[in-house]
Amino acid sequence: MIDLVKALRDEADSLNKPPSLAELLNLLDYLERQQRNPSGETLDFDRGLRQLEEAYLIETVTSTLLKTSDDQERGAELTKRWFSKDGD
Repeated sequence: MIDLVKALRDEADSLNKPPSLAELLNLLDYLERQQRNPSGETLDFDRGLRQLEEAYLIETVTSTLLKTSDDQERGAELTKRWFSKDGD
């Protein structure tokens, strides 16, 4: 999860407001309250974010980590790129 936030912060020049600690905590809180992904599978935090469906991850990231519509659009692209990479 931190790798994804770092990836977004590394692109700070292309984001108006890169995610901060507060947004990371919002993401953690949101995912903890969800307990299940849209397919009904129980979330396992040890497995990382790639266990989530890509569309669900993008929606969650853009709504919890990024504030402006421009950042959300750019963040969706960056999240897709991060999701397609190996590792977590």
